[in-house]
Amino acid sequence: MRLVIDECSHCNACVEACPHKANFECRHCLEPECVKACPKGAFYEVATGVWAVDPEKCDGCGLCALSCPYNAIYVDGYARKCDLCGGDPKCIKVCVKGLRLEASEEEVEETRRILGWEKAGGNYEAGIYSPGCQEARAIEAVVKAFRELAKEGEADVEEVFEEYCEGKGLVLEDSQREELLRLIHYEVHGFSVLEPMLADESLEEITVNGVGEPIRVYRRGVGWLEADVMFLDEKKIVGVINRIARSLGRRITLQKPRINACLPNGSRLHAAIPPVTKQPCLTIRKFTEKPLSPRHLIDNRTITAEAMSFLWMAMQCDLNILVAGSTGSGKTTTLNCLSAFIPLGERVIIVEETPEISIPHEHSVRLTVNEELGIGMGDLVSDTLRMRPDRIIVGEVRTGEEAKALMNTMLAGQGKGSVATFHALSGREAINRLKALGISDHDLPTIDLLVVQKRWDKYDPEKKETRELRRVMEISEVHHNGQARPHKLFDYDAAKDALVKVGSGGVSEKIMKAFSLDASGLGQEWQRREGMLANSPTDFAEAVEEVNEAVHGA
Repeated sequence: MRLVIDECSHCNACVEACPHKANFECRHCLEPECVKACPKGAFYEVATGVWAVDPEKCDGCGLCALSCPYNAIYVDGYARKCDLCGGDPKCIKVCVKGLRLEASEEEVEETRRILGWEKAGGNYEAGIYSPGCQEARAIEAVVKAFRELAKEGEADVEEVFEEYCEGKGLVLEDSQREELLRLIHYEVHGFSVLEPMLADESLEEITVNGVGEPIRVYRRGVGWLEADVMFLDEKKIVGVINRIARSLGRRITLQKPRINACLPNGSRLHAAIPPVTKQPCLTIRKFTEKPLSPRHLIDNRTITAEAMSFLWMAMQCDLNILVAGSTGSGKTTTLNCLSAFIPLGERVIIVEETPEISIPHEHSVRLTVNEELGIGMGDLVSDTLRMRPDRIIVGEVRTGEEAKALMNTMLAGQGKGSVATFHALSGREAINRLKALGISDHDLPTIDLLVVQKRWDKYDPEKKETRELRRVMEISEVHHNGQARPHKLFDYDAAKDALVKVGSGGVSEKIMKAFSLDASGLGQEWQRREGMLANSPTDFAEAVEEVNEAVHGA
């Protein structure tokens, strides 16, 4: 590290401000020869990696000056050199031409080695402080000391940090202290530089593709962005993966080079290392701690108030609903919104691979897949038969075993209906895929409604902008006339960018029967609920309370 300037006016303001009248050649070497050469031990560390001379101990022998390869020391009674004024250089303050501190190549490399990451150019600012070499050394030392103390019992990060600063004689600005402490907390209590991204509620996905590449994030309503930080060390990535998986008592190794796990907040982790991948990589799908409400989906044009109010009435009629769609289309979000229409007093059993569904119902049980113990989705869905549920919510059906278990639950008339998600791009494709998984034509009409959702990029040639859309594309009944087929009740109109009603069927008749209404009464009730949803709270918990108050009086 040294003082540099692009264009000096030779005004000498910096020299006049310097208490030692030193020159600017000192590199503040990582292993200073001057310190080694001094027979009197006159050098002391005034800041991490910055050495000063004690005039009381220096006898002016000049050995330090002779050992310096940069001629940065001269003797005038005692050895004089730049000590950066203890970390607050007065010369920089008085210079009007941009005198500044610049790290050497050796310091840059050491900083990279210590941190295992560095700042990079990107269009997503993670808000991570970029420490210098001396600061990186401090972070490394404090993290190491904290972990050693933690082995013996309780340890406090701030106390360890204060002791380190006091021992080194470091005087830090409040802002600098705050930033360094934050980075230390990321390393000892969090998941390194991923921590601020995990805290950003606007992000849906965080991905690391390997070393030397920017971390990429998916921002809701915007799309993929490159973060202004990247990992530089494979061991650092593997360490972060294992730190995340530690809560489940699991670890990624050469013998087990892939892992699926959950973060403490419920977000989903998938990670892999060689030989499965060329470099360690990870993907985090974030769990939404504040679920979107039906009002959100309506305002975002994912679904219309008319179609959502229809689903609301259908949920009251104890029907089985399958929400199908492509990856990342918002299937689980829509399913979670439908749970707002379940009475708060009902017993709800949730079956998931990883926790994603969030409901306020107190009388609920969550069953989660455990691959290590060989407990799969099919096993858990079958278990619900013995748990007396009012409602069953299944996070995602993928295999034939899971599909058959769900179908058995529906056919058994469990509770007041089941809701599940499934991968398919249309109602017809959903039926064909279920048949391919071993579900018979005769059993498929047990599914009362198919809700199909997609995501795609919409390009505006005038603005030269691409915007991602998520839309419910159809709501269909499953009819059987020789073979199962979808019968559309709502279909997406591209010109209107909206879901429009295109037909009616047996579900409307079931609603009229359950509500004791004729066609005219159904229309009035439909309109009433449509208006309620269009003006309902955006907070999910408040929306659930309002729905229950409006329909059940509690």
